[in-house]
Amino acid sequence: MKRLGFKTKTLEFKERGFKPVKNLYARFGNKSPNFCYAGHLDVVPPGNIKDWTTNPFEPSIKKGHLIGRGANDMKSSIAAFVSAVSTFLSKK
Repeated sequence: MKRLGFKTKTLEFKERGFKPVKNLYARFGNKSPNFCYAGHLDVVPPGNIKDWTTNPFEPSIKKGHLIGRGANDMKSSIAAFVSAVSTFLSKK
């Protein structure tokens, strides 16, 4: 995002009894309107590890598919957000 001209900062939110949550805030320019993408890279707790057929924290390939926690979540969506912004900015 910085290479595209965004100013970025990490925001950390803390709540008693929970691990801190970090968010990336990136802004391009300072005019309105404000367009926002919202996404996440975290995953929900895995539950009982014994209920898994593979260790969820050790990625593996099965029948040509990547298996592991968060392997198929919003990572590609976040990449699509950045790609769309990059394309939009290159057309200006």
